[in-house]
Amino acid sequence: MIRKLPWQQTLLVTILFIAFLILLTIGNYNFAVSQPGGTDFLFRWKPTQLVLLEGFNSPYDPEALQQVMILHYGENEGFDQKWPDIFLYPYYVMIIFAPFALIKEYLVARALWMTLIEVTHISILLLSFVILNYKPKKSTFFLLILFSLACSYFVQGLIDGNPAAIITLFIALSMYFASTQKDELAGVFLALSTMKPQLTLLFFILMWLWSFSNRRWKTITSSSITLGVLMGGSFLLLPSWFKEFLNGILLYSAITPPITPNTLIQVWFPAAAQWIAPIISLACILIIAWAWKSVWKKNFAHFFWAACLTFTILPLTGVVTAKSNFIAMLPAFILLIVTLSDNWENDTFLNLLIFIVLVLSWTFFTLSINLDNFHISFIDQVTTPVILVFFLIKYKAEMIARITQGSKEKGTI
Repeated sequence: MIRKLPWQQTLLVTILFIAFLILLTIGNYNFAVSQPGGTDFLFRWKPTQLVLLEGFNSPYDPEALQQVMILHYGENEGFDQKWPDIFLYPYYVMIIFAPFALIKEYLVARALWMTLIEVTHISILLLSFVILNYKPKKSTFFLLILFSLACSYFVQGLIDGNPAAIITLFIALSMYFASTQKDELAGVFLALSTMKPQLTLLFFILMWLWSFSNRRWKTITSSSITLGVLMGGSFLLLPSWFKEFLNGILLYSAITPPITPNTLIQVWFPAAAQWIAPIISLACILIIAWAWKSVWKKNFAHFFWAACLTFTILPLTGVVTAKSNFIAMLPAFILLIVTLSDNWENDTFLNLLIFIVLVLSWTFFTLSINLDNFHISFIDQVTTPVILVFFLIKYKAEMIARITQGSKEKGTI
């Protein structure tokens, strides 16, 4: 049960929170002025603005690409060689960009978008606490807040303005509502998470698999209806959107191939890459298949663990490789921290571990930038998922028992 605060305390907390958001936005604006960037946000914000305010028919329109390139580079010559497409998302992703597209000043819109992402990071963290029924001590709580905001794996998406954090929040909300057996809402947020399909596809299949095996038809029904509304509305507004979306994805993949295990191995062992990379890919497939098999007709604890493992192993498969997507691994990291917290009596060691991971994330990032060394960059990109996958498998039984116990204490099972 959440203790209800007296109205005076509620008012004070509200004022402090609003003040926090204002200060955060001011800081983000100053950063945006001094550090040009936010390309992931710009390349979706501007086309949405063109459609909403300037009469453009499609955010995939080459003329929209020209407008973005003029804004970003100050010119548009050779733009088609720089970027094959800029709006590599389903048409209905404009729902989350629309409020910001109404702001004509880009730096203001970017600052507010960064604030939204930062609040989203904290929200994912807090939802993970609620799902696991975890009440950290104050020192651990503030350290994890710092970790969710300042870890280099998550800062990349913040600076670029990638919507991966918002999609991860939809995923976390879907899992939260599934844990409380509010399946209609779980399905709604599952459908909303498809705004970034490359990040969500496997999770979508996993959740349907688990829901089907447990006869939780409301999740499947509500997600189908919501997705039907999103896609149907998109076709109504732009009948050709799906074709344009797929063409952009295929063209982008041809010009900018994803970083696969083969790509990574070739950096270190070019001669052996042809036989090592397939083994890694096969191992990833087998691990995912093993994890998914374990959710069949099992409780929410098995599903949450399998979802965490799926998002952690995803960067090793080549499906999603950009660090902006690493935010999807935050619930898995919290699950590990909670499990270790139950085993370690002294929270000092737990806090030290969180701090070390935070420092190491920036150490690898700084070295890769300063030394301009791709080897270090690839090590940084691979090491964290590999280590986290190892611990998720090692502590599987303890983690599932911990999630189950938390659900019992909340009275959700």
